Amino acid sequence: MIYDKDGNQVPLFDASSQEPVIEDRGPKQPTAVKRLGKGQSCQVNKFSGSRIRYGRYMGGVTGNAKNVSFSEKKGAFTGYITDRPDLSTVAQYFTATPSGGPYHAAFHGLLYFEADNPVPGPNYFMQVH
Repeated sequence: MIYDKDGNQVPLFDASSQEPVIEDRGPKQPTAVKRLGKGQSCQVNKFSGSRIRYGRYMGGVTGNAKNVSFSEKKGAFTGYITDRPDLSTVAQYFTATPSGGPYHAAFHGLLYFEADNPVPGPNYFMQVH
């Protein structure tokens, strides 16, 4: 489950109910995994250009860390949740905006973000607790 800054549950949509476009959106989808341990964080700044753009990595957690917070600094993102770095295994997706963050999640899998036709400069920040 994912919660926004006000404690409201963010709707998660079942990817299996969508057309298979989620797994075929282009060659830029991440397949490399970057795992963060408790207290670690990362920021991604590489969203610009036209069409769909993806973050460089799928994010995951290591050890006993399970709580993740993330926020968008500019622009809206779609977040994808999967259980392994295989793009055809996307289980759920959600929309995240700067006004809703920081978001908090009890995290058991991998997460990656996309921006559709991003304005220059959107980024997100992810931290493990």
